[in-house]
Amino acid sequence: TVVDEWNKLDRNRERRERDHENLRGEVPLEFQAVPEPRIVPLWMNDPEYRQLCSGFFLDILFDCPYEMHELTADKFISDMIRDLSEEHKEVLYFLSLRLYSATKLAVLRGQSDRNIRKLRTTIHKKLQRAFCQHLQEKQEAGGSLTLREQEFFRVFGELLQTMGKNAVIRPENKTPPRKKKTILDGAKDG
Repeated sequence: TVVDEWNKLDRNRERRERDHENLRGEVPLEFQAVPEPRIVPLWMNDPEYRQLCSGFFLDILFDCPYEMHELTADKFISDMIRDLSEEHKEVLYFLSLRLYSATKLAVLRGQSDRNIRKLRTTIHKKLQRAFCQHLQEKQEAGGSLTLREQEFFRVFGELLQTMGKNAVIRPENKTPPRKKKTILDGAKDG
């Protein structure tokens, strides 16, 4: 009877904790927005406003290039991002967190998109090399790696062997390639 009572209390505690967690997961907040709200104003459907009302205000407080290192709990990653130059922080922020395209960021900064892409590659090289070194030291010290860390370590290690100091894991292109027109397609159009 005592064990059953303790199990019941434990289940209730876990349920209360689950109810107060941010259950967003991998789904962006915009996907949960109502497309054409009839009663609630559209601005109240904004992800930042909904996060603020839910009590998750840290994402809003640290939503700038110079405070973005506070968005991660991993001390090494936070220090690595904090130590970047101001230019690198700004480019990383707009390309990674704000999801700007290289062309849009180039217009914003008054540079060419080629320069932005090269700068992004430089930032990725620097961060990936430092992270790989950190994982290697962690592994040698007897620490365990997560599956994602193991996968990164394996892929980056292979790239280091083939590309040397120019090794960088490039972000995958999620847009499907355009279908090339054939000569027959051109004849149909004309």
